[in-house]
Amino acid sequence: MVNDRDDELFIFKACTIVDYISASRFIKKEYIRSGIKGQGDRGFICNKMLVNNGSSLFIAQRCGNIIGTISIIADTDLGIPCRELFKDDVDAVISEHDKAYEIGTLSTTCLYKDNSIVFTMYFHAFIHCILSKNIDVIFIQVQEKHVKFYINNLFFKRASKTKSHPEYNNLNAVLLAIDVKGFKHMLATNGCFFFGIGRILHALNMRKKVNQALNDSASLASDSLSNDDKSVYRFLCE
Repeated sequence: MVNDRDDELFIFKACTIVDYISASRFIKKEYIRSGIKGQGDRGFICNKMLVNNGSSLFIAQRCGNIIGTISIIADTDLGIPCRELFKDDVDAVISEHDKAYEIGTLSTTCLYKDNSIVFTMYFHAFIHCILSKNIDVIFIQVQEKHVKFYINNLFFKRASKTKSHPEYNNLNAVLLAIDVKGFKHMLATNGCFFFGIGRILHALNMRKKVNQALNDSASLASDSLSNDDKSVYRFLCE
């Protein structure tokens, strides 16, 4: 894990129980700071669905410090988190045989005020979904005040009415979704749209990450943690 520059943003897939705990502590700190979560008793925010078969957690670092997290959670084992509040809305979007994933645990440090880290982490997770997962729909739960940002910049469409989220200080939340097959068709048939994506990737210095993801997609498809580590993580979540 060596960078050409010490201050370069470096995103990697969590592979050990230590990675998961460190990321979970960071998520708790940032969720408390932003008002998404209260203090609580546990020293970290734990989501058992993070270790569903096929799920992945990504960590962003700069100068060796965690500055962001994002995950893609597979609709296997325990399901996806958005089903808890938006079950009817999820069922209205996907059919019985559709393969769904949810983007979650998106958190960033307050040290960086611009949206570049959010864009970079999102595209990293999204590219991983497109390249190494046979996905039909991607969901994300967001605060109502951020809905326009995700729709205007990150290809999502609204999939629910606003609901009060009991897990996150009763903040107003909305379910958004991407039709992945429709998105791929648009990329293939709309040259202007494809060019626009290319410009975004270039601006975020993501072209190299796309090539790397293409080369690494086979290895990325494997599970992050051993079954023993998954059991430990789920035990800590109890």
